[in-house]
Amino acid sequence: IGIGGITFHASADYVKSIYGEPDNVTTTYNHVLWSGKIDNYYYGDSFHIVLRNDQVIWLGSTANNGLATPAGIKVGMKASTLTDVYATGKAYRDRYGNVESYYYRSADDECKGLKFTVNRNGIITGIYAGLFD
Repeated sequence: IGIGGITFHASADYVKSIYGEPDNVTTTYNHVLWSGKIDNYYYGDSFHIVLRNDQVIWLGSTANNGLATPAGIKVGMKASTLTDVYATGKAYRDRYGNVESYYYRSADDECKGLKFTVNRNGIITGIYAGLFD
C-alpha cells in the first residue's frame, strides 16, 4: 500500500531521501485518531504524507502529478481502471453527490487500504493510502 514509491510504515528519513524536505510540516501530539507524535508533510499543494512516530501511516495525492499506486493508478485516470486492477471496491457517495469514493481494504488489516475519489465524469480525483477510521 503506497503512493509515489512511499509505502505504509516507510521512515521519515526514507521519505526525505526520495522527495527532499517537505514544503510545509505541522506536528501535533494530540491527534483525535492517532496517538504519539503526528507529523504532516506537505509537498506542493497535492501530496500530503502523515507520519506517526516517524513512520508513514497515511498518504494522499490530489492532482495529476505523476504519483501512482504500485499498480500504476494515477489521478486523472478513468475510474473504470480501478475495477480492471483492483476488482470491485466498496463505493460511497459524499452527502452532496459530487464525489464517489471507492475503498479497497487490505486483506491482512481492515484498518488500512486504498481510497480513490472519483468525480461525476468518472475521473479519479484523489488517491489515499494507509490507515482509515
